[in-house]
Amino acid sequence: MDMLSASNLEPAPAAELLGSLTDRQVAVMELAAQHKSNKVIAHELDISPSTVEQRMGYVRDKLETIDRNSTIRRFVELRTICGEPIYGITYLDPTADSSQTNGHEAEFEGLAQQSPFLEALDGRFGRWGRVGLIVTIGMAIILIALVMLSVAAALSELIG
Repeated sequence: MDMLSASNLEPAPAAELLGSLTDRQVAVMELAAQHKSNKVIAHELDISPSTVEQRMGYVRDKLETIDRNSTIRRFVELRTICGEPIYGITYLDPTADSSQTNGHEAEFEGLAQQSPFLEALDGRFGRWGRVGLIVTIGMAIILIALVMLSVAAALSELIG
């Protein structure tokens, strides 16, 4: 298999490689680039995990890579070369690519755009990670307020 770096490609060949991917394959790759597991990708796209694996296999063959990580890396490099967003909103036509459907896929309307920080947080820890972050920030604010009150009390004793 050709393991040439995608960064050596010009925009036209990179665009041609990306153009060879179906909308459904791109949707899987965008979610995989967000560090989501096949199970999570399957849940979000309302397809089976084996369908996710199958689409990843097709992409791996088209991009001439050897494993999941190199496929994701090459996909991200190609998107970067073409000036396309890595985590863009993907719209799928439910009638397109019918040769690769498993018969029970639902229409995927797209990913809601959000800040890169929240995308990374959700991709790494899920929604509970965001809740944990909010609780942690709240506790930090309370701790800072208590420290400030302690300092104010100590200063008032020194002055008074």
